[in-house]
Amino acid sequence: MDVDTEIPAMVHAYLDAWNQHDPDKFAALFADDADSTTAQGATTHGRSAVHDLYKKMFQGRFRSSHRAAEAPRIRPLTPELVAVDVPMRLGGVTGPDGNPRPDRPVLATWIVQHGPAGWAIVVAHESNLPNPGAGSGGQSADSG
Repeated sequence: MDVDTEIPAMVHAYLDAWNQHDPDKFAALFADDADSTTAQGATTHGRSAVHDLYKKMFQGRFRSSHRAAEAPRIRPLTPELVAVDVPMRLGGVTGPDGNPRPDRPVLATWIVQHGPAGWAIVVAHESNLPNPGAGSGGQSADSG
């Protein structure tokens, strides 16, 4: 296992699935029993629940969304378990009113486990981060 190449490849696959709005490819990155929490606080348990949530998101306010990522920060916890922070930029989201939302920084934090099928996300949490220079007018975690 080479986490320095395999985890960035996983991040690339995540971005591809997101930017293609493909819930099948997206959910395939998660373990069967994965836990996931979005920046808006929606939680899921299991790959099929991840699939169903993101299918709905990709058909709704996130249908034109796009993500880009910086290099992931990788910390091996054991030979088969790795903590990963992925700073990202999210854009193309519409608000509940149908109006475009400003692009925003997001931090994805994953626990990734290596198994017989390779690496899979077992825990995923996302946080909206303040936009640099936004001051008190920046987006809050529940604004988009």
